[in-house]
Amino acid sequence: MNTRILPLLSLLLLGVLELPAQVTFIDGKRYVEYIYVSFKVEVVLLNSGSSTATSENIKAEFSKLKEHLSGFEPYSLEQSFPGSRWGDTLRTNSTGDLVRVPDLSQSFVLKFSQPTREDDVVKFLRSLPYVRGATGPADILFDDSPPN
Repeated sequence: MNTRILPLLSLLLLGVLELPAQVTFIDGKRYVEYIYVSFKVEVVLLNSGSSTATSENIKAEFSKLKEHLSGFEPYSLEQSFPGSRWGDTLRTNSTGDLVRVPDLSQSFVLKFSQPTREDDVVKFLRSLPYVRGATGPADILFDDSPPN
């Protein structure tokens, strides 16, 4: 997925998912209750009919990820596009042609049970070669001052 698309995708998800309080600042550091993460390969095996995963669903060969996230237990991985399945990338367009679409099955909202320092988690996730992208909640600022 193009890196310019990930922030747009994140904004679209904000309208689809019910998410907790987004950002807390403590001593100038940004703490979040969730992070968007997308994998290049099948990292999370979802149970049939489920769109939510825990550490038990992370494949064994990704032990570094599993070990790092164990410090944030309990956490959950909620599929950003529920129902999408690994390798399901062919569709028929409106003219009847078979087209390849992005695999969205490995895009998740990583939810923490308590606010977690965003920089630490995002930096770690981005360092993994099988992570396509990782980002925290979008910065949305409201200006409640009256217009001039």
